[in-house]
Amino acid sequence: VPDKPDGVAAKANISSTSITLSIFDTKGFATHYKAVDQMNVSKHTTFPRSRQSERHTFHGIDGLTPFRNYTFCVYSIVRDNGTDTSSTNCTLSVPIVETGMI
Repeated sequence: VPDKPDGVAAKANISSTSITLSIFDTKGFATHYKAVDQMNVSKHTTFPRSRQSERHTFHGIDGLTPFRNYTFCVYSIVRDNGTDTSSTNCTLSVPIVETGMI
């Protein structure tokens, strides 16, 4: 069973209909990730890890409702011969706030 990701950051504009998740994972065992919307757990998306050698994976999620707060919980998945093994726990996303340059 894989461990959950080390950290998940979420970047979006409040009026946007999309969000970018940044998954940080130092363990390197996951082949995929599953992001679950915590307000509607039936809404989720599964996507591949960037590369096994990469510690960061970025993934965009579209079709979101503007002005709604989103929190995603991300699970690590190991996919082998069509069978998925998921981490038992997930890592909650934290928002990234972009500031102006000085």
